[in-house]
Amino acid sequence: MKEPSLETRLGELIRGLVQTEVSAAVAALAAQQATNTEDYLTTKQAAKYAAIAQGTLRRWISEGRLKATHAGRYYRVRRADLDHLLAERPPGSHAAEVKPDSDRSPEEQAEADFAALMLR
Repeated sequence: MKEPSLETRLGELIRGLVQTEVSAAVAALAAQQATNTEDYLTTKQAAKYAAIAQGTLRRWISEGRLKATHAGRYYRVRRADLDHLLAERPPGSHAAEVKPDSDRSPEEQAEADFAALMLR
């Protein structure tokens, strides 16, 4: 049996190397795309993740405090941007952590707050 020529062996080696490199690049790209889709949250997912109301999240977007991307009619928020904003919030700024100022009922407090606003 005749031994393959140097050109044939070199061609086979190059072909194998190219296949290996292309397979690795395709796998890396697929992993990156899978990660990128997980980085973006809907407003509902982002609000649940941050334990806030969707209205609060939308207000942060409209005020420019939180970056968002339009995906058709809907916003998408990057998890990293939301984490950054949440890390900047001062302690005690979450509504669940706020203690009432008095023994008033929520309705009485709302009336007092409204009356104070009207006097300004």
